[in-house]
Amino acid sequence: MADFVEVPVARVPAESLAGLLEEYASRDGTDYGERETPLAERVAQLEQRLKSGELRLLFDAASEQWDILPADTARQLVGPETLDARGLRCPEPVMLLHKAVAELAVGECLTVLATDPTTLRDIPQFCRFLGHELLSSEEGEHEITYRLRKGGQR
Repeated sequence: MADFVEVPVARVPAESLAGLLEEYASRDGTDYGERETPLAERVAQLEQRLKSGELRLLFDAASEQWDILPADTARQLVGPETLDARGLRCPEPVMLLHKAVAELAVGECLTVLATDPTTLRDIPQFCRFLGHELLSSEEGEHEITYRLRKGGQR
């Protein structure tokens, strides 16, 4: 079974992202319309759509493969309930958390995976300040897992 993780484009080094986009844009079956579009143009289109949030970059841990999918499809595969902020440093985890919580309905839950120790302070404060319920906070050897429920925002 696929184990997809959404990877924020900002976390991918520019050179690696360029290689991923070029590989994806040159895959068989990738449709860019009726006219032949140069590879550089296809790569630029993909990058713009990724940065706008229209497309999402996913990594399938089971097959160790990357894919680029429309945001709605990616959300179904990853689920709206998990935010992977591992490897990100302050203030990025809370910035992504703010965006992820905005996409939830009141009462829906979110799991946050983080490695930055400043989240031990920042995520509980974020929840208190914005009226969300921090259901749990568990420190593992290499990561911290939070579970929160979206409240009615103040």
